[in-house]
Amino acid sequence: MLARPAAIIGKPLSYRAAASTFDASLRCVRANLGIAVVPREVAEPVAPADGLKVLPLIDRWAQRNFTLCFVDGKQLSPAARLLVGHPAGRASRRKS
Repeated sequence: MLARPAAIIGKPLSYRAAASTFDASLRCVRANLGIAVVPREVAEPVAPADGLKVLPLIDRWAQRNFTLCFVDGKQLSPAARLLVGHPAGRASRRKS
């Protein structure tokens, strides 16, 4: 998530360590080993009890876009079909 925006502005990232899970990242922060970029939904619930400061990222590069991907709509489960048919899904559907 961070490497591409950094490369675009010509500021390569330099990692001293990389954690494989959000929990591991937050354990490193609690141990005062550095900072972590994690989803807000991961950090906010534990921040007060763990004494963590949470600073939301509002820069454009930090905004994420998600898409629905599937092969054959006729083979989707009823629940998946409802999700694909949801107005938000139809609003921006593109043919590839």
